[in-house]
Amino acid sequence: LSRSVFFQDAQHHSDAARRWTMALHPDLRESVFAMFHNGQPVAEIVRVERDFVVNGCTLRMGFVGGVCTHPGHRGRGLASTTLAATLDLFHKHGCDFAYISGFRPLYFAAGANHAGGLKQYALGRGELAALEDAEISIREATLDDAPTMAALNQQEGLHFVRPFDDYRFPIE
Repeated sequence: LSRSVFFQDAQHHSDAARRWTMALHPDLRESVFAMFHNGQPVAEIVRVERDFVVNGCTLRMGFVGGVCTHPGHRGRGLASTTLAATLDLFHKHGCDFAYISGFRPLYFAAGANHAGGLKQYALGRGELAALEDAEISIREATLDDAPTMAALNQQEGLHFVRPFDDYRFPIE
């Protein structure tokens, strides 16, 4: 379902997963709420929970993403229902915050507030090659780098407590 909504041009789920590698993460695969009609998925939401540390104080955050409804089943409250179930589960699990990826009326109706944006930058092989003569060293990460990235993350004053797979899946 999510492939047909978010990655309509992907022929196979692995094609879509290359564009969003965390879709292969076991925590996410096991954390999907889905609604079915006649054996076919018609609505789903992906959720994951992580602890984060702010100056030594551990808090818990629930993340929501991949909210989608099959076009033929929209307007029936399915996304609202899966979102409400997810937020209820976060509450039961003691989440202090919820992060919802996206900017939709559905999220505001559930009580969300817009808290800013995120800019991400990616360097491709061409850009990396152009930096070869620079005084800095840039290269693609390998699995051997994951423990170092995890250790650096843990040294930050504000950081998420992330399992190793959070580093492994995007690198593989």
